[in-house]
Amino acid sequence: MINCLGSLAGFLGPYALGYLHTRTGSFKPGLLVMVVAMAAGGVLVLFVPPAAGQSSGAPLFPSAGGDSIIQ
Repeated sequence: MINCLGSLAGFLGPYALGYLHTRTGSFKPGLLVMVVAMAAGGVLVLFVPPAAGQSSGAPLFPSAGGDSIIQ
């Protein structure tokens, strides 16, 4: 689903930017739309709950113990 939306945005984004450039004569409105969309996505990520079975304080990388492959 995420890949599908990313591909769709990659396909439609240049057309939207070109359309806004043609209508306004400037790239500023198109770039503003991209900035707002990116900021909205960043804010939405903050509200994503942690995955099931994982505590919110789980470390990203396991600590290197004695059974580590790289020593």
